[in-house]
Amino acid sequence: MKTTMAKMELRAGNIQIGRVLCPIDLSNAQSAKAQLQLKISWNLAKSCNAELDCLFVNPFYDMYAGYGPLLDGAVYSDVSQSVAPSDLIREDKKRMRALFESASVPMDDPRVATECQVGPVFSTVKDWIGDDSSPKSVGPASGPQSIIVITKSESAGFSDFVLGSLATRIIRTSNLPCLVLPEGLVRSQWRPVNVLMGFALDNPSISEHEFVGALPQLGSKKLTMIHAFKRDPVLQAADSYRVATKQQGNDDLLYALIEDNIRHRLEAATEAVPPGFVERGLLFDHGKPEEVIFKACAASDPDETLLVLGRSVPATELGYLGSTLQHLVSAARIPVLVLPFAK
Repeated sequence: MKTTMAKMELRAGNIQIGRVLCPIDLSNAQSAKAQLQLKISWNLAKSCNAELDCLFVNPFYDMYAGYGPLLDGAVYSDVSQSVAPSDLIREDKKRMRALFESASVPMDDPRVATECQVGPVFSTVKDWIGDDSSPKSVGPASGPQSIIVITKSESAGFSDFVLGSLATRIIRTSNLPCLVLPEGLVRSQWRPVNVLMGFALDNPSISEHEFVGALPQLGSKKLTMIHAFKRDPVLQAADSYRVATKQQGNDDLLYALIEDNIRHRLEAATEAVPPGFVERGLLFDHGKPEEVIFKACAASDPDETLLVLGRSVPATELGYLGSTLQHLVSAARIPVLVLPFAK
């Protein structure tokens, strides 16, 4: 036990957050959204002496390409060639500086890096983020960690759910942790003091994910592990077990045994969380995961609470996030940190 704890302390001690990645939307309609995203990103970077890296991608040519079939070929050619990428980038840099000034973030600070590009938004952002990191659940830390900060839109509807918004596509494809901010629901002074972590039996390694050990650097003090226990599936499993083993027994007794076993697994997962948290707790409740987690979120201060969820499949652009994860990320009224799949 001492050897295991020593390894965990070493792993946690070696973890540090090196970059806070902030892909920004500079359109006028999104100015308040961008300010919140930038302020929170800067606060996180300062708290762990990390670099703040901001990117804006101007989709000018892609937008006009969509209208190409509706325009005369010569007209479309004139429009698309009338503006040089350098002209767009020069104006975008001015807007970037104006955003930094309005958000009271020092653009000239040596820890701040900004970049403006022109091109397809998602592929450009994906290349900028990079996929060199491979998430690990156990073992030595892989060096400085990066985190992506994105803001979801309250206007996201069914089309975003099916086709995938930029935020959803980033979550699907990146091997980096993604912090998703709910638009208009948190203040720029938000700090992840209270961490709520959803624990699923199909992704039990989330408690040992190496990035969890970096959360105390961001101000996290208390961690509560949450698991929703659903009676009907457990009774079905108990019945199947009894039939397969040709045993006679009471459903309630088997249910109690299974519940007790899951509770022990949850307690072990709570103990496996890397050191650094002042307090650790356990919330074991009955019901649907969404209902149990939303109830816990509602009882917490939104300006001091972070919900941590794990993606249970490897990164893929077409991969489905899972109905529970998708619903929680879309509807949560507090920031959600999605940890990538870890083997």
